[in-house]
Amino acid sequence: MATVFLPADAGCQTTFIIYGPEKIGVMPSGHLRTGSQFGSVGGGHRLLCIGQTPVRRLRGTKVAIQSGGVRHFLRKAPILIFPKARLLFKSVKVAWRDITLGARAVEDRAATVRRVASFVDGFADGFRLRLLTQMDPARVLSLEAFGRFFATNGIKFDKVAVVSGSVTEPELLLLNQDFERFVLSYEDNPELFDLGKDWSGVKWKAHQETYDLVLCEQVLEHVVNPQRAVTNLALLLRPGGILHISVPSVNNRHGEPTYFYSGFAVETLEHWAREGGLEILETSAFSSDKGSRMYSTSDWAALAESGPVVFLAMGLRLLWRRPWKAMQLLRRRARNAVTYPFQPLFPVRETKNAVVSWLFARKAS
Repeated sequence: MATVFLPADAGCQTTFIIYGPEKIGVMPSGHLRTGSQFGSVGGGHRLLCIGQTPVRRLRGTKVAIQSGGVRHFLRKAPILIFPKARLLFKSVKVAWRDITLGARAVEDRAATVRRVASFVDGFADGFRLRLLTQMDPARVLSLEAFGRFFATNGIKFDKVAVVSGSVTEPELLLLNQDFERFVLSYEDNPELFDLGKDWSGVKWKAHQETYDLVLCEQVLEHVVNPQRAVTNLALLLRPGGILHISVPSVNNRHGEPTYFYSGFAVETLEHWAREGGLEILETSAFSSDKGSRMYSTSDWAALAESGPVVFLAMGLRLLWRRPWKAMQLLRRRARNAVTYPFQPLFPVRETKNAVVSWLFARKAS
């Protein structure tokens, strides 16, 4: 039988809660059973009462726990004897939770880095060097998610439309199948392919319900009415067709002269897609504290410059015959490290600072 002592300085300002699945004996003042009522004391404090005897009158009295020992009792029902012990218990619990979440976050980060490195390594040297040293890292993460989505689902296409882009869009390289590609470019025909207009009219009849896949990459921030733009994109889809949109979640002014928004949240894309009559298949974002700081100042340093060292090593291997280019890469890497000291591009802890967001949505059959 284990024994617990009430502190001798316990007073009416201290709250004692003693409860459990079994009878608890109190000597010499009788028994306290599970569910015994609480009495209230002035000032909003609550004291556990034993019959009509408040705890403050049992100062220094031994409380015997009639159970299988302290370990059994602590497993079955907690004992909060004084505030400091309660704070210690909370501190230990919070510390353990942080350690567990931290270990899980480190594993998730390592898995993400390996996945992206494998994705980049799957291309020919020229395009791999572009991904590592020229393309902004958020776009690379968006491309990796794009390729993974279609590789997993195995969807086939006959007609693919790129809206306000070009035939060199890297997403087209990831589809790995034969299809007809169409470019609906504002620059080629600003009167017809202005996403700010209503495309439900007769003028756009030739493009309505025509395409199996519609791509709109990093465009909506340059459109004055992006919700109308998403509705127009939905009009292009055949029944069962898929729309893919990627947008910045945070950015600074670029793409003059038409730049209207610094970014959009995933929830915004989902709302606009549903308003356009589409079914959400997948939405996600790449979040990074360092990335959000970089992009908010128009710093789009590539993976080899700003990312984990594995990407720097991959870039240097590709540049071993061009030492001057390799030295330039190392210089940019050093500048990025000085500008953002001890800040990983791939976050160790979960963060809500999204850098790029993307959406896959389908038109009902």
